[in-house]
Amino acid sequence: MLISQKFFDKCDPSYQAVITQLELDLSSTEANHLKEEFLENFSSKYIMPKEYWSLKLELANYLWSISEEQCSSFVLKGIYHFYYDRKNEVYISDGFYRKILHLSIKKFALMLPSKSRDYIKNALLYPHKHLEKFYKEYDEIATSPLSAALMKRHNEMKELYQRIKESENDLEKWFSLLFEANDKKFIIHNIEYRIGGDLLNKKLWKMYIKYLKEENDFYGLFHLYSKYCRFFLDDFEMKAEYEIEIKKYGENLVKPWIEVPWTGPYDFEGSEYWPDVYDREEKSNPNSAYISPIPTPMEPTGNFYDNIIPQEFSLPKPLIRYILDCTNDILLRKLHQTCKYIFLQKPTPICYSIEVPTNATSFINEALLLNDIEHPPLNNYLLTNSLFARNFGNINYNPFFLSSTIIPSLSQCIAKYIKIGFQKLTYNELKFFIGSGNVELLEMFDSKITDEKNENVPLEDILKLVPKIRHFQMTEIKCTPKTAEILANLNFQNKIKSLELIELYGTPLNIQAFKEFCIKNMDKTFGMTLDFQEDSVTDEFCLNFKEAMKDKKYFSEKSIHRMDIDIGTF
Repeated sequence: MLISQKFFDKCDPSYQAVITQLELDLSSTEANHLKEEFLENFSSKYIMPKEYWSLKLELANYLWSISEEQCSSFVLKGIYHFYYDRKNEVYISDGFYRKILHLSIKKFALMLPSKSRDYIKNALLYPHKHLEKFYKEYDEIATSPLSAALMKRHNEMKELYQRIKESENDLEKWFSLLFEANDKKFIIHNIEYRIGGDLLNKKLWKMYIKYLKEENDFYGLFHLYSKYCRFFLDDFEMKAEYEIEIKKYGENLVKPWIEVPWTGPYDFEGSEYWPDVYDREEKSNPNSAYISPIPTPMEPTGNFYDNIIPQEFSLPKPLIRYILDCTNDILLRKLHQTCKYIFLQKPTPICYSIEVPTNATSFINEALLLNDIEHPPLNNYLLTNSLFARNFGNINYNPFFLSSTIIPSLSQCIAKYIKIGFQKLTYNELKFFIGSGNVELLEMFDSKITDEKNENVPLEDILKLVPKIRHFQMTEIKCTPKTAEILANLNFQNKIKSLELIELYGTPLNIQAFKEFCIKNMDKTFGMTLDFQEDSVTDEFCLNFKEAMKDKKYFSEKSIHRMDIDIGTF
């Protein structure tokens, strides 16, 4: 039996009988498609516990073998049964985004910045366990500085999440704290998530029923009654209450009864087909923020100074120029908004983010989306947050785009997030992008960084430019006899959370010195990949490296499991 004996013993006798029959049906065949049919038929008549939904998911290999429409249908029906796949987190579906306290960050890691941006912004606005991670994700891909209101809400939700988490064993307190989020979907999604993990908790069911009554959500109320009665099959008192409520409040619906998708509806219910449920829910319950705004088309702006009006300031002009010389990007942005005179004195447009290449050149807020055949529409601008330039396809397509097109149009780059792919840069050109010392994330994929002799720049010369680094990824990396020792002596301001060094070559790293670098600079749960080029090191060297890094005195079990040291894997 998939469910525990304890769970089975607490079920109504009638529900025990149908579960027993389902178990007999499942054990009568080895054919997966027949087992699927048994589960499908059961779930069309009764609430099906999560263990059977997990089996249904496993039998059909839903995550990789069916169409998006079929997957969404599975997700919808599972959600209707209060099923949330806690392992694979299928419930984070594009059409049915759920505001769950236990929200997963996995889904968003698979998206391009332009697609994940609105999802992640939405995830900053309600309590869940990954709020800080989502903040960092959103900060990386935002199109403008985060507003004070957004930051205030985010901080409030972090504090609320802790209080909700601490109250999990006190149902009434937990329930009441959900309301402090002031978000109806958040309240409903988390009550239903908890019911799905605790179907036998009648108190929770009835608290939810009471809430929907108080909200005058009769549609949700009647569907909840219908689900309750498909699980507690012998609770005839609740079934009678359900019928009374239908007769009392049915006039508030389009029809004076509720249409339900269950096989064999009660006399006071109507029938609804699952495709109709799917269509209705898709329209009423998508994460509408997922639909990104259409980028602003590039249009001629005319002469910026045509309508300029002379102004007199109480501050002397030399002092104004001094302020502009000393100001940072945050203050400069505000000063530019005061009047055109300020911009005339320091004509440095601020660009928050650049994403290249894209299909067409456009702006979204302060982010520039640029195709790879045009020059940027602005000159002398200041890049303040992020550069995403990875999608060129291969190193031979347009390898000098950053050096020939982006760098000449920038006055300065002080970005925190840099992703570069398939580009050729000199060391000085790379310095232009990362030399501010602000970089926290640096990914360079299939890119060449060369010195004045046209030789690849060694790893230590790059890492010394990024004292705030948290995430570092690079391919085809040159190591010198002193690389590990130099790294061990560098001082970083942040702990490094992930380090991916792919295709290392040159002098083999000094294992002890590299270990000291990791002990000194790595986060307690860091992940690391070291992949050496074939013939650059021996298998014995890799084994010794792995053994040295399994030192539990300095590295956590989680980090040890997240270390991958190999030869020629990529």
